[in-house]
Parts: sequence; structure tokens; C-alpha cells
Amino acid sequence: MTKRQERTAIRNHAAYWIARLHAENCTELEKQHFRQWLKARPDHAVEFEAMTDLWELGGGLADGIPSHHAPPVATFPAQQKSVQTRRRMLATFAACAAATIPLSTSLHAARVLQTASGHFSDSVLPSQVKCFLDTNTRLVCAHNNRYFRLEHGQVILCSQAPAPAQWVAAGDVRLYLQDHSSAIIRAEENRIEVTALKGKVLVHNASLTGSFVSGQHLPLGERLSFYTNGTYHADRPDLEALLAWRKGYLMFQNRPLSEVVAEINRYQTQKVVFTAGSLKAIGNMRLSGIYYIGQGKDFFRILPHLLPIQLISHGSRIEILPS
Repeated sequence: MTKRQERTAIRNHAAYWIARLHAENCTELEKQHFRQWLKARPDHAVEFEAMTDLWELGGGLADGIPSHHAPPVATFPAQQKSVQTRRRMLATFAACAAATIPLSTSLHAARVLQTASGHFSDSVLPSQVKCFLDTNTRLVCAHNNRYFRLEHGQVILCSQAPAPAQWVAAGDVRLYLQDHSSAIIRAEENRIEVTALKGKVLVHNASLTGSFVSGQHLPLGERLSFYTNGTYHADRPDLEALLAWRKGYLMFQNRPLSEVVAEINRYQTQKVVFTAGSLKAIGNMRLSGIYYIGQGKDFFRILPHLLPIQLISHGSRIEILPS
């Protein structure tokens, strides 16, 4: 079973338990089995929390089957009974959860902030939190604008005084931003990245050991990258390069061509693709330069003059090959 299949199976179990715990005929034996399942593995609690969010974002879904996509905007004042049921459920079972942050007792979505490829968005929420969304990003905000879930993409969150502290979830990583704090969070399929930009940013994750302990403040300028295999890596990135997208360009310094292409693909609809053979032959070639977002054609027109490659357009995609 692949990691994706395993995660899907856990999510299906989590959805089943949410449906059963909301059912009027849920028995004490089932609740006991749920506790055992929740404590069996840390990712059970993480996925249960995520699926519970989706249940609330959907206002309680028909037949107990959660949608995998939250609605663009959703508030459900008529679901008070469901909310109260969930409050009782979470009060009963929260002590069993392995997640390190408290589960919100009312996670109705006030809004979903989302950007498409090549687009950006800046917002100031009522809680005085500034959100800067990079391209192809989806951020779900709870009704009190103090709890966020980054589903994919990249966002800068700035907590302004006298704003209350903010909780942020991305995969199985949890952040706690205090007053005058800011961080850049990125959620990719194979990793979650967190970089502290200002103030006090606490990071929680079960894989943190050694010099980094789950729940400690992340030093300013430090980045933690959490991978799906349970490992993490700490480094100090070039902040100018990390934040260059805010100014409309990307900076690359001695980066593998495969990484450069993957990053640029996030910002354009016409994707650049490698074949298996070309990835092996030229994917590790190093490249330094600046890519101005929205000027992909010019960048790829210059690229064959910098490296021994050729580009062949096939409508919606551009194939990259050795020259």
C-alpha cells in the first residue's frame, strides 16, 4: 500500500467514525473502539481532526460521507444542533487526540481564500491578520478568523497587535502565531515548510526531536521542512529569494533544472514537462537566474541559450529535451 493509499484509508476510517459519533444510536462499545483507534497512531488523530473540519465546513453531510472539497463560502447558522453534538463529542474525546493543538469547538468556515495559477491575493481579516496568498493556494479560515488550514500552496500570515493568537494547520504540522508574529507556510504534496519571519512562532509536529522540540519557538529566519516519510530538515533559506514572489519574480541560485521547472510550473497554465529520459539526462543541470512571473515565454526562449536543451511546444504543455 502506498502512502497516499494508506492516508486515504485512514481518512475513510475517520469519516466513518464521524458519522457514527454523530448518530443517535452510537453505543458505548463503539465509543470505546473509537478511542482505541484514535490512540493507535498519531496520524489517526490528525486525519480525524481534518475530516471533522470538513464535516463542519459542510454543515454535516448527507449519509455521513464527507466531501473532499469545502464550499467556496459556507456558514450554517441552522446547524446549531449539529454543532452542539460535536461540542459534546469533542469534549468527550479530545483527551484521546494526539494532535498538539486544541480542536476548535466551532469550525464553520467564514471564508475560503483561494488563488488560481498565476494569481495572487492579499487580505486583511477582521481579526487583524494579514494574509498574502501565493499562486495556486487554498486557505480555509474558521468563523472566528483565529484558526486556519492551508490545504495547498503558499501563504504569509502576519498576526497584528492587538490580535489574539492564531492557530494554523498544514498537513500534520501545527503553528501558533502570537502578537506581532509572521511566518511563511508552504504545503506541497510531499512536504510542509514553515519559516519564521517575525515574532514568536511555535511549531508542533510529532517528528521533531533533538535540537528542535515540538512546541518550541522557531528561531527567526529558520525554516523547518517536514516530509511525508516522517523526517524533517532545518535550514536558513535566503529570505530575499523566498519572498521574491511578493515582488513578481522568482530567484534561482545554482538550482537543479528540475526544481526550477517545477517552481515555474506553479505560475503558468502551460506546463513544462520532462520525459523519463530527459529528466535523467538534464534534470540535474544547474541554473541561476531570475524568472519574472507572467513572462514565461521570454524565459523559456532564453533557456536553450543557457543550457544544452531544446523546448518543443505541444499546445497545453512544453516538452524539455536534451539538445
